Amino acid sequence: MDNPLLAAWGYSICNHGTRHQETYPHEDLPWGTVSAEIMQPSQRLFWYAYGWPCGEPPEYGDQIYQDRSWGRFVPFGFGAGSGEDEEITVLATLEGEITPAGLESQGDPEPV
Repeated sequence: MDNPLLAAWGYSICNHGTRHQETYPHEDLPWGTVSAEIMQPSQRLFWYAYGWPCGEPPEYGDQIYQDRSWGRFVPFGFGAGSGEDEEITVLATLEGEITPAGLESQGDPEPV
C-alpha cells in the first residue's frame, strides 16, 4: 500500500488492491489483481489464475468480483504450432468459468 506512484496498489502478483471501503468508489478506484499468468515454455504450459491466486476471500466491498477467484494457478497446455494462422482458443469466460476447450487443454495439475 506504500506505492508512491499509485495509492492503494501493492507490489505482488496477488495484489488485493483496496481503499478499505465497503462500496466501490468510481471516483477513486482501488487497483488490484484481476488475473495472473505465468508461461512455462519448457513444459508447454500456460498457468492462469482467474482473480487472486492466493485463495484468500475479499475483506472489503471495494474488492469486487474476487468472490469468483480460483485461488490458484491452473495449468493449460499449448502446442508447438507455427504461430501462423492459429485460432484463438478461449480457455475461460469473463466470469471465470473454464470452457470445454479449456478443460480439454488442461495440463499436468502439479507444479513443475
